[in-house]
Amino acid sequence: MIPVSLLAWAAGFFDGEGCFHIAYTQNEKRYPQVSVSQSGVLGHELLLKFDRAVGKIGTLYGPKLPGRNQTLCRWQWEASGITKVEQVYLTLRPFLGTTKREQAARVITAYYQDRR
Repeated sequence: MIPVSLLAWAAGFFDGEGCFHIAYTQNEKRYPQVSVSQSGVLGHELLLKFDRAVGKIGTLYGPKLPGRNQTLCRWQWEASGITKVEQVYLTLRPFLGTTKREQAARVITAYYQDRR
């Protein structure tokens, strides 16, 4: 069982740094995705902690070298597909702010509307 304090932390972290969105394949197929990015020395650790909170369902990418006008390496956590997006949403929903709850609802609704 995941401690409530970890879920609350993960939701707050996601509220500030994460995103529910529709991604595209190279041949323009749409699919739901959830992602969180973080830069700096602790980026990797923070994203591993987030992954534990949501059930270890994502993939962690990085470090990506700093780009133009950036000074820190960047890490990114992603989970793709409706099952994983819904899992993240349902896990964090009690602690998420209104903006992220609405963002998730738009992405999930768009997915099911596309399937009709």
